[in-house]
Amino acid sequence: MAPIMDDVVKLELNINDNLERIIKENVRVYLMQILSADFLPHVAKATLANSTLVFEVFDANHEKMFARLVLNLSTKALSKYTEMVDNIVQMQAEKLQTKIEMTRVKLREMDLLGFFVLLKEM
Repeated sequence: MAPIMDDVVKLELNINDNLERIIKENVRVYLMQILSADFLPHVAKATLANSTLVFEVFDANHEKMFARLVLNLSTKALSKYTEMVDNIVQMQAEKLQTKIEMTRVKLREMDLLGFFVLLKEM
C-alpha cells in the first residue's frame, strides 16, 4: 500500500508543479506581462451605424435596405479595403495567367522535342 501512496504523492506534486508553471506561462507571453482587465484603459464609444427605426430598415420598397445604416466613414474604409483586395486578386490572376501561358509553351516545346525524337527513331 505504501508504494501506491508514494506514487500518488509524487503524482500530486508533479501536477501541482505543472499547474504552477502553466499559470506563470499564462500570465507571461514572450516575456511580457499581460495586464489584467482591471488595469486596461476604458474603450471609448464608437458609432458603427446610423440610428434609425426598425420598420424603416426592413422596408422592402428600397433597393438597399441596410445601406442607410452604414456610416460614410465606414463605407470609405470598406471601399479602400475592397479596392486593395481587388488589386491583389487582379495581380495574382495576372501572374497565374502568365504562368499558365509559360507552361503551355513549355509543354508545346516538350511535345515537339518528343515528336522529333520519334521521327529520328523511325
